[in-house]
Formats: sequence, C-alpha cells, structure tokens
Amino acid sequence: MAIKIVGNINTGILKSRIVSNIYMTDSEGAVEGAAYKLSSRRWTLAATTDRIYAVCRKAAGAGTDVLTQMELIKDGDILEIDYTGTPNVAFEPGLEAAVLDATGLLVNAATVSGGHLLILEKDTVNAKVKCVAIKNFGNAS
Repeated sequence: MAIKIVGNINTGILKSRIVSNIYMTDSEGAVEGAAYKLSSRRWTLAATTDRIYAVCRKAAGAGTDVLTQMELIKDGDILEIDYTGTPNVAFEPGLEAAVLDATGLLVNAATVSGGHLLILEKDTVNAKVKCVAIKNFGNAS
C-alpha cells in the first residue's frame, strides 16, 4: 500500500501541492506512495525516524538528475498508512512517536519511540492508521 494524504486537521480540506522541479538523489529511484525528505537539495527516501517532507506521486527510475512528482505534506495533514509488524501494546491512538518502516511505505507497529507520527485512528481489521506528521514544515521543532 502507499501513504495517502486524506485531510487536514486545521482546515478539514485536502489541498494538494505537487512539486516537480526538484531532482531525486542521483542513483536513487522514486517509489510511488513512499515518504521522502530533502537532503542536499534533492529528494531521498525518508528513514524510519526522519521528518517527512513529501509523498511520491509518480515513480521514477534511478539515474542522474531525475525529476518526479512529490506531494508536499503540510502542517496538520492527515496521512492514511498501512502498518506492519506485531503491534506494540502502546501502538494506539494518542501515540506521538510512531515510525516508518525501512521501505518508507508503512508504519512499523512494533516500534513506538523515536518517530514523529501521531496516531489519530487505528483500524485493526485493515491494518491501517490515520496519523499526523507532527514535525513537518509548519512545526519543525
């Protein structure tokens, strides 16, 4: 599954902002639906505890100076993400430290510290969470 922006806690409205003029890190492909950050002015896959800047909306192969489409994550955006792993007992709504898994596509339910994803809702039937990235552009502390 992929990360989807499904709303915003501040406005209640989903307003996408697509950026297509920033290069991928050389030799790194872009995976649709995965979380990315900026490093040295280029997109790179977000590591498990990294601040998430954008979600890839158009896959791209690895190469040199490759462009793709990224949807920026704004302050208060609600993300719907599948989770993987055996959920830790603390992996519940209200957890403020959930992390991505190594693919950048899923939340790691077994790890409940070190991240910045605030879980708002948990769907155990479909193994999904709705969460907010609490350290993004609007509040980068």
